[in-house]
Amino acid sequence: MPAVASPLEDFTLIVFEDMTSSSNVEGRGFIGGDLNGGEFGAQLPTPLDFADTLLVGGNLTGGSITSQKGNTRIGGNVQGGVTLQASGNGGTNGDIFITGSNFGNINANAQNDTVTLGGANNGNINNATTIITNANPAPIAPDITPIRNELESNSADWAAITANTSVGVDGNKRNFDVSADDKDLYVFSIDASLFSTQNIEFDLIGLDADETVLINVTGSPTVDVTTVNFINGFTTMLAEQRVLFNFPTATSIDFTRTTFGALLAPLAHVTNTATLEGTLVAKSFDQDGEVHLKTFTGTIPEPASLALVGVGLGVLMRRSR
Repeated sequence: MPAVASPLEDFTLIVFEDMTSSSNVEGRGFIGGDLNGGEFGAQLPTPLDFADTLLVGGNLTGGSITSQKGNTRIGGNVQGGVTLQASGNGGTNGDIFITGSNFGNINANAQNDTVTLGGANNGNINNATTIITNANPAPIAPDITPIRNELESNSADWAAITANTSVGVDGNKRNFDVSADDKDLYVFSIDASLFSTQNIEFDLIGLDADETVLINVTGSPTVDVTTVNFINGFTTMLAEQRVLFNFPTATSIDFTRTTFGALLAPLAHVTNTATLEGTLVAKSFDQDGEVHLKTFTGTIPEPASLALVGVGLGVLMRRSR
């Protein structure tokens, strides 16, 4: 079957429901519910090869929200007390599309930026070249449902892939050694308690640019990433783009240590005070640490068991750009 594009490569952050932020996200963000605070679009190269940087399915409910490059689409209202800043820096425009009404403050970039509202402007809009109110038809609200269905299914399917590589134990160090065999996909399975084991270190050994590492995390639905140190091979850009930690059953994850690699946690409320170096997918998110721009570019097939029921082995994920 042909390869298909993945939202893990298109967005740095995907949150299915609500998000509250006091920090920033490098790259694109898609929030399915309401958004309170946050900064998006930093570190994106120009010219952009996509139109929309920040998509929010619900309302902007509080704080200051910045979209540095590209367009912003809001599916609900801009509530009172919210300031939406569409910087449009780096030579890019920052058009704003709001399905509902504006009750807050919107600051455009004055680089031919247009603000389009499906409802009324009951607040302030500054520096926009064009303001359109009561647009008919109204801007379409971003719908995260297809992405949510896809990634929830992916997480469950990938959790069913049998581990083909064992984690090496060297004192407090756990070695994810992918140098011995010639595999396109290395699959590990670890217990969630490892992330909070005292003085634990994770080391990645021998990863090549055409290989992918899938680490399925099992055990307690509450995961505390509190003491693990990522060292050596894990701290490279290659690892950030080709390693995926899959948390298929976790319902709560707290990151207080810097983590490297994509993080797929479709059922979890995630909190962080440390930097996340890679794509994050969460059910909901309270953000107090940065999420950095290293989207996942690995390839993971469907588990072989699913091919027997017609889903098909070899549905791959690839870069869409």
